[in-house]
Amino acid sequence: MAAGRSRVVKRLLFALFLFLDVSVEARSFRVGQIPNGNVNQCANCHLNPGGGGLRNTFGQAVEAGLISGDVDWGATLAALDSDGDGFTNGQELQDPLRRRRREKRRGGS
Repeated sequence: MAAGRSRVVKRLLFALFLFLDVSVEARSFRVGQIPNGNVNQCANCHLNPGGGGLRNTFGQAVEAGLISGDVDWGATLAALDSDGDGFTNGQELQDPLRRRRREKRRGGS
């Protein structure tokens, strides 16, 4: 009986994990939401150049500042030096004064 209950608990926890793990996913539309995002594509934010999985330090900053799932390319994110190399994110993405307006997501994806 305990083994059956344990199996049910494991299945419930797994299902709960699947439903809760929807926080932030790699989405191709986000590439268009940062200046010159098309240059490095998903590698702007992810360790895996194909996207998904772990994020680099810039990707972590982007994730922390998402607004309704969209990148908030604003003064705060542009002024950060996410990778600690002495250049701001804005300088590295060639928009230090954050002149580029963010592109909103199209459709539901």
